[in-house]
Amino acid sequence: MNVLWTAGTEYLVALQVSGTDAEPILKEQLKINLPTRNAHVVEPVYGNTDKLWVASGSKVYQYIKSTNQFDLSYSGNALISRVGVKSIGNQLSGAVLETVPEMAKSLAGKCTANNWCTDTVDFFSPDSSRTIIGSQVYKARILNPDYQ
Repeated sequence: MNVLWTAGTEYLVALQVSGTDAEPILKEQLKINLPTRNAHVVEPVYGNTDKLWVASGSKVYQYIKSTNQFDLSYSGNALISRVGVKSIGNQLSGAVLETVPEMAKSLAGKCTANNWCTDTVDFFSPDSSRTIIGSQVYKARILNPDYQ
């Protein structure tokens, strides 16, 4: 079954996708309350088809599809789960990347062009960061062509 996941202010929603490419049909399959408000991103947890990354305005969760639970006990959560995450993803190795605007960081960087940008992508497990001086990054994505 093809499912499109989306999230907003209060809910994580699974939409069943059917129909044709020319006339797709979306039907709400699941609607679950978010533990904290203002979700900003839903991404797959690569390597585990039962989990999704869900970043709200204040925390980053792993949503477990089979149990309909939001989990904060994943490895590295003390650093990964923070305010203002705009994108999150992981490599199959377990390394996680995320972006957070400078205005949401305790030690703001140099991207001051607006209130949504950063010039840095942060990595966890192992911990590091990559900065592109003068850039205005909002989101960064890991794309895995082998993902289901």
